[in-house]
Amino acid sequence: MCGTMIPFNDLISRADSAWLQERIGQDTLKVLQALDATHERASTIRQVFRALHDPRQLLQDATFRPCLFELLRPVEADALAHALDLSGESYAALNQARITRGSAAFDLCCAFFGLPEAVPEEHTPSLPTTTVTARYVCSPINSVPSCLHGVR
Repeated sequence: MCGTMIPFNDLISRADSAWLQERIGQDTLKVLQALDATHERASTIRQVFRALHDPRQLLQDATFRPCLFELLRPVEADALAHALDLSGESYAALNQARITRGSAAFDLCCAFFGLPEAVPEEHTPSLPTTTVTARYVCSPINSVPSCLHGVR
């Protein structure tokens, strides 16, 4: 890959309030506004966006990826398209590229955005289970306590 790279947090720092608000959703925005009116600032919304979204999942999402690519400067879009060996206009080529988790293209995008390599989750084997059966008898209530007579 060529020497051009943009750290993911730097890329997101380019997003304006409208872009961020659209991506965190109106419900989240309303909660922020209810907590404190100062939370409408782009920096706070940006922090919420980062907390809500895993960068790798955003890159994996074919519908969201173009939103990230639109934040690239033309020279960065050209560099990423070139690194992915795409032809044509860079933004259009990036938006149409098939980038799936685990592919070389996905790994290259992660490296381009300075994302650390994914650490595989450790598989914790589940403990064996045992089927149990109830061994007690519930007896029906044959009488109604006297205090409840006449109560409806």
